[in-house]
Amino acid sequence: MRAAGAELLPDGRSGLRIHGWVIESPKRSILTSLQLEKWEEQLQTSHLPEMVFGDNSLVLKHVNTGTKIHFNAFDALVG
Repeated sequence: MRAAGAELLPDGRSGLRIHGWVIESPKRSILTSLQLEKWEEQLQTSHLPEMVFGDNSLVLKHVNTGTKIHFNAFDALVG
């Protein structure tokens, strides 16, 4: 990736910077049973998997314009 001009993000953050973009993918633990119940209530379902990595996400940010695209599990399930 370095040959393509990429560099890792500082401070142990999970991601990289390349061609004016910052791509970050924070990884967290699975939802607790209480959090999972809350999601099921909000989503009006009882069919979520036992393990949902609800706080994981993918963030694409264009540095010059500040344009940001954020993907997360909850919004994906809503959609």
